[in-house]
Amino acid sequence: MKMLNYLKKLPVQLMLCLVGSLILGPYLSHSTVQMVYSASFLIKDVLIFVLPAIIFVYIFDALVGMDKKAPLLVLTILLMVFLSNCLAVSTAYGVAHLFVPFLGQSVLGDVGTTKELITPLLDLPLPSLISPDIAMMSGIVAGLVAGFFKIKGAGQLATTLHKGVTLFLQKAFIPVLPIYVTGFVLKLQFEGSLGVLIQNYAQVFVMAISLIFVYLAFLYFVGSGFRKSKFLDAVQNMVPAGVTGFSTMSSAATMPVTIECTEKNLKDPRFADLVIPGTVNIHLLGDALAIPLTGLALIWFKTGALPDLMTYAIFTVMFSLTKYSCAGVPGGGVIVILPVLHKYLGMDQELISLMTTLYILQDSIFTASNVVGNGAFAMIVERVCRTLFGSAQQVDADSLENDKENNILTKTKIA
Repeated sequence: MKMLNYLKKLPVQLMLCLVGSLILGPYLSHSTVQMVYSASFLIKDVLIFVLPAIIFVYIFDALVGMDKKAPLLVLTILLMVFLSNCLAVSTAYGVAHLFVPFLGQSVLGDVGTTKELITPLLDLPLPSLISPDIAMMSGIVAGLVAGFFKIKGAGQLATTLHKGVTLFLQKAFIPVLPIYVTGFVLKLQFEGSLGVLIQNYAQVFVMAISLIFVYLAFLYFVGSGFRKSKFLDAVQNMVPAGVTGFSTMSSAATMPVTIECTEKNLKDPRFADLVIPGTVNIHLLGDALAIPLTGLALIWFKTGALPDLMTYAIFTVMFSLTKYSCAGVPGGGVIVILPVLHKYLGMDQELISLMTTLYILQDSIFTASNVVGNGAFAMIVERVCRTLFGSAQQVDADSLENDKENNILTKTKIA
């Protein structure tokens, strides 16, 4: 029974897909691989078709729920979330330029040229009703307008839509995710790319973990006012939240512990009650560091080149805006980013599928870093708000006080 429960876990299923493809892939015929790949391609088409709606709903729900808080304070926090995400994504680009070229130039450049390529048996002609970019901007505008003008029924509508989209992902997409991944992985295996990618990814993994560790340590140092003793205390206080995030793989489920730990690091603990619930699904530093770095490494392995600065600058903005729509399901941190990776970094479907698999396999680590990162972010927000507004009481004492009650609703969302 325990073994069956263990096998139901998505990371375990995806690991089995990877191992199975490596072992069995060489013995499968072209037609067999093509059928599985066609199923994956069909799932991909459906996902791309519904992604704009998913992005709109999650952004709308995240922003409309801030109607009871001080508008100026909310705008300040939202702007800081955006800038923080941009800084993290930009840092990943700098690290990639410094270290990725040493991993081997275009290790996939000549792989698969001697084998027959796998193509889908059919291509479902689903119409593109609205682009993810338009859906994202529409969600931001609708959420801010509905929240700040307190449009009647907007909150309930957002909650209903959020539940519906999450249910779709949990019941319709997540169960077939192993099939989605297996088809693309088998294609990579058949064409001779998978083994090379996995062999080289170990170095990327070490690089990503090192970057996350150094980056979070720097943020805590800034949040501590560059005082060593306070820095050490702050990090120690957040350890229980990080461990809980690692074990639950859910930032929202960890939120009560995150708030409790963060309160110990603030002069006014009420800031934790405002910042943590409001940013738990939109400020994910582990994702903002690891997803771009991994994507850049995979692109380098495939092409031997990295995107130019202007291309990556546009990607950074779109990535940071799209993060406002993080889906609260396993792998949600990367699912909503797929169109951005494809459109602005030029990642093909095989690399995106492999990246999705690698992300979910490391979800525990990324969740822990997201949780710990939010603790540091709350410390920095408090320092900035005190500088801009003088004190928490001058910002909006009532809104901060009421947040502890409002958090009961926020904690029901699963990320």
